[in-house]
Amino acid sequence: MSDDNLSMERMMELAMGLSMTSLFQQAMSTAHTTLNNQLNPTHVPEPPRYIYAVIEGRQQGPFSLGEVVEYIRKGVITPQTYIWKQGMQNWLPAEQVGDLTPELSAIPPTLP
Repeated sequence: MSDDNLSMERMMELAMGLSMTSLFQQAMSTAHTTLNNQLNPTHVPEPPRYIYAVIEGRQQGPFSLGEVVEYIRKGVITPQTYIWKQGMQNWLPAEQVGDLTPELSAIPPTLP
């Protein structure tokens, strides 16, 4: 009879071990999924759009800083293009807007 009790105890240990393995596997799978979603987000937020420009005689925008930098590189926005963003009292030429100074200084001057 003690052999039967021993076998029952062993079977209970085995059953508990298997159930713990299943719970551990579920927990690890959930942790992996969560971490993967954090490292590889499917939704990347857009940068803020807060800069307006007078292009071709019309107010256009709002643009993100990255978009304005791209327009500077393409020659759409020049140092003389009027710019406005929140906090400014008046429209100013781009060359007077601090955020844009580094990008504008990289533009070669016009040919003589």
